[in-house]
Amino acid sequence: MQAAKVKVKDTMSTAKAKAKEKQAKAEEKAEMASTRSHGEKELAHERGKAKAAAAKMELLQEKALHREEAMPCTAKRPWSTRFTSRVS
Repeated sequence: MQAAKVKVKDTMSTAKAKAKEKQAKAEEKAEMASTRSHGEKELAHERGKAKAAAAKMELLQEKALHREEAMPCTAKRPWSTRFTSRVS
């Protein structure tokens, strides 16, 4: 059951990331159409690539979060409980 929940969450995150990538490409095309010089077009292309890369990174972070949520409570972050009692 837990694996199914993770898969559904991953599918939703993937769809959201793909939508963001397509939106970034559309914005890039619109910006390239409105610019005149070659340098401005290159900048628009770089911005589009950066937005697409950011969407992919967000997808990977969300997938990691889904995997962490699927872990049992004791295995989530063993290091976080280790240092909580040593507050000086």
